Amino acid sequence: MKVSKTAVLVLSALTCGAAIAAAPSSSVKLYGVLDTGVYAHHASNGQTIVEMASGITKGSRFGLEGQENLGNGYKVYFRLEQGFESDSGDAKDADSAFYRDSYMGVATPFGAFELGRTGALTAGTHGGIVGGMSPFGITWKEGALTKVFAGNIAARVNNMVKYESPELSGFKLYAQYSNGIDDDDVVSSQKNRYIALGASYRYKNLKLIAAFDNLFYNDSAVKTDAGVAAGKDLKDQRTYNIGGTYDFGDVRMYLGYQYGQNIKTPRQGDAKAIAAAKYDSKDSKAAEGYDTNAVTLGTKIKLFGGELNGTLGYAHAKRDFNDSKADVYQAMVGYKYPISKRTYAYGALGYIHGKSENTKLSKKVWKRTVERVNTRSMFMGLCHEF
Repeated sequence: MKVSKTAVLVLSALTCGAAIAAAPSSSVKLYGVLDTGVYAHHASNGQTIVEMASGITKGSRFGLEGQENLGNGYKVYFRLEQGFESDSGDAKDADSAFYRDSYMGVATPFGAFELGRTGALTAGTHGGIVGGMSPFGITWKEGALTKVFAGNIAARVNNMVKYESPELSGFKLYAQYSNGIDDDDVVSSQKNRYIALGASYRYKNLKLIAAFDNLFYNDSAVKTDAGVAAGKDLKDQRTYNIGGTYDFGDVRMYLGYQYGQNIKTPRQGDAKAIAAAKYDSKDSKAAEGYDTNAVTLGTKIKLFGGELNGTLGYAHAKRDFNDSKADVYQAMVGYKYPISKRTYAYGALGYIHGKSENTKLSKKVWKRTVERVNTRSMFMGLCHEF
């Protein structure tokens, strides 16, 4: 039933798109990406797995985007985009017809305004700028920036209002706000809200990026299946991000730094103990998240007609509850070779080392536990854009 619903919505969108395209000063196009490869990975606490995988370097997707020119520097535009698994044909999210992007925008001489579901400013998806601090962005498996950078928002947000200024003397400003990042069918006091501010500056071969975001937790004391409070007594999550790139010609360098406050679920490598902070009304510290520091250094080198990319990353997280600490080390080297204007082949080797420490009271004795997990991976595949 879910598949039928998705198919009907997609066909309806295509029909509407064809009608709009017939109108003068309007345009609609169908586009997409197919990324499929072989992914082999081994964790020191698990087994070696070899599998066919989708979206290794770019998420497999299809979408519709269009615009209507209103004149005098004004235009209306939209994007509808759905992800899928190219190795199986399954929808990335069977409950949503266009879960990747679903928004309408208005471009003016004073900037662009967008309404709907779109990427968070601190993510590497459409609408995000922090992903530009790494040559791999938020993809390339173990090379992803999100293995060391914590995230308030994994990728996209519902009910987003977004503003992007025109470029002025190399500067651009960004602002986002969501009055409910997930459900709409709840009272306002039970909605998690999101705000983000950012700026970028470009001067010749230099580009600088800065962004701040804040996830406001709601007032609900209801616990999730994992035992985490929906919002009550949880401190707001914040991240501060700064970095940039410099293009030397055949070599481009990347550098980024992030500081996170009260991060509840830092997505950092394979350090097991970095999990959701448990809510406990008897212990306020149990509701606190982690403070995190992370740095990334990367490079992109033009070599033999393609690009040799590499990254090194490090992250440290800690919180008072159980005196929890974790460290993550990241390394990846990958090569991308263009076969045509729309198709490229890729391959990479990656490594993640995660270490976590916790102190727990067991039978009136404090015990310190340490866990280490090493993950090694390699993959190769093809990516085609249409």
